[in-house]
Amino acid sequence: MYLLLDHKLAIVTGSTQGIGFAISKEFAENNGATVVLCSRSIDKAKRAAARINGKTFSARIDVTSNSSIEEFLAQVLSYHKYIDILVNNAGYPFDKKIWYRKFHELNDTDLQRILEVDTKGSVRLAKAVVSSMLECQRGGVIINISSTPAISGHLNMEAKISELTLLRLEILQRQLHIIL
Repeated sequence: MYLLLDHKLAIVTGSTQGIGFAISKEFAENNGATVVLCSRSIDKAKRAAARINGKTFSARIDVTSNSSIEEFLAQVLSYHKYIDILVNNAGYPFDKKIWYRKFHELNDTDLQRILEVDTKGSVRLAKAVVSSMLECQRGGVIINISSTPAISGHLNMEAKISELTLLRLEILQRQLHIIL
C-alpha cells in the first residue's frame, strides 16, 4: 500500500487539540508521516501523541520565543535530520473578552499578545524551518492556518497573510511550497 507521506517528517504546531490534532492524526495514521506534535506544554504534546496510532514525536515549543524555536529545531533535527512539512497552526487561545471586542476597543497589550503567536510566531518558525529545508535540499511544504476569529472577521489578522505571502514569493523558486 502506497502512503502519500511515507518517510516524510511533519511538524504540526497547535497539535494537542482541534484541527492541529486532526491533521496530526491524519498525517500519521492514514498517510505514513512521522509527526512532531508540539505545544508549550510537553505533557500535553505527549498525551496527544499517545492518542495517535502512528509514528509520532513530542516536543515543547513556544513560538513567541526565538530561543525556544532554536531548541525545538535542534531537538527535532537531532532525531530526524530533516523536515519535510510544517503546519503553522498555533494560535492565541480563544477568549471572548478579547476576540469579540469591537476593533476600536482593542487595547495594545491584547493585540501584541495575539500578534506574537498568530503572526510573529508563524513567521519565526517558518524562517527557521525554511533554513533547514534549504540546507537539506529536499524541498518542502509550509501550510499556514489562520485562526477562527481571523477568518470570521473578528480582529482580522490580514498582516499574517501579507507577511507569509512575501515568504512564499521568495522561496517558491527553491522547491518549497507555502500554503496560506
